[in-house]
Amino acid sequence: MKISRLEYNSLVWFLIRGCFVGVSLNNVLFISRQDSAIACILAILAGFIPLAIYFYIRNYKPDLDIAEKNQVLFGKFGTVLNLITGILAFTFAVIILSDLTHFVSSQFLYYTSSIVITIIFMILIVYALSKGIYTIAKSSLIIFYFVIIIAIFIVGNLITNIEISNFKPILYEGINPVIKSTIVILTYNILPIFFLLIIPKNKVNKDDTRMNIIFYLLSMLSILSMCFMTISIFGINMALLYEYPGFHLLRQVNIGEFVDRIEIFLSIEWIVSMCIMLMLCLYYFNKVLKRTFHYKPKFNLPIIIIEAIILILLEMYIINHYIESSEYDHNLILYIILGIFTFIYLITFIRILIAKKKPSS
Repeated sequence: MKISRLEYNSLVWFLIRGCFVGVSLNNVLFISRQDSAIACILAILAGFIPLAIYFYIRNYKPDLDIAEKNQVLFGKFGTVLNLITGILAFTFAVIILSDLTHFVSSQFLYYTSSIVITIIFMILIVYALSKGIYTIAKSSLIIFYFVIIIAIFIVGNLITNIEISNFKPILYEGINPVIKSTIVILTYNILPIFFLLIIPKNKVNKDDTRMNIIFYLLSMLSILSMCFMTISIFGINMALLYEYPGFHLLRQVNIGEFVDRIEIFLSIEWIVSMCIMLMLCLYYFNKVLKRTFHYKPKFNLPIIIIEAIILILLEMYIINHYIESSEYDHNLILYIILGIFTFIYLITFIRILIAKKKPSS
């Protein structure tokens, strides 16, 4: 059984958007303020560099996933690299689950305990993972069509409220804040596409690099549009007053007085994006564990359940500490994640270059 190219690329959409609403957008607005849209544009352009590396690694031995490729390329050291990237994927899972729980509890279920919300989501995640990546991919594509319709509707409804004057003065604090915001978007929204390397290229039916690039651009343009409209409609000072400015932006959508709190319905796609990214991160982690320890298939579900319990316990500890942590702590986490991504996939890229040159020498 193979994943269709549309199903695969719908996963790209959700991986890129998964961390944006809570993690990236708030940080970017705080750092580069009215120049945040410029940071998004720079991130789109800079993102073609890791995207090219991603394609190069993916095309090498297309019948193998990234965990198997690392073992072929590096031997025993490849197992160490796999475990590091697995821990990185699990770290993303903790961050996403914390953000997902906080978003739902703060914006919708005010009187519901956050632990109850976390457990409900994790039951859904465990069930999806038990069905496998093919089911996740098919569900992702169906939801993607729904999300695209919502996104077009939102942009079409809000476009008349745009005030270009809210972007002035441009580069008021110089280029450095814009560069830092670009790094934030690269780290949390673009580099996670490397987690899709856990799906071998041969498992994707009629894989098309051009379609990968098109979906990358669509995903990044959707991020740019959200950032652009948040600043242009609210102005940066008002946007910074909101914990989730993108959610409050949806309250500006108007389809008539007969529909109350339309933002709840429209924001479902953000929740779905976080859930699918959470599934993919845990799927990556599970595959790495299986490649490393070679356990039997009958242990798949028990291990997933154990991971879910650990994730819930970590989320209970982290959610308040992360939200209340200082800017220094946020920067430290950012640069650690960026450093690991850069190191792991750069040395994998270099090792493949060397391996391809050996037969001809």
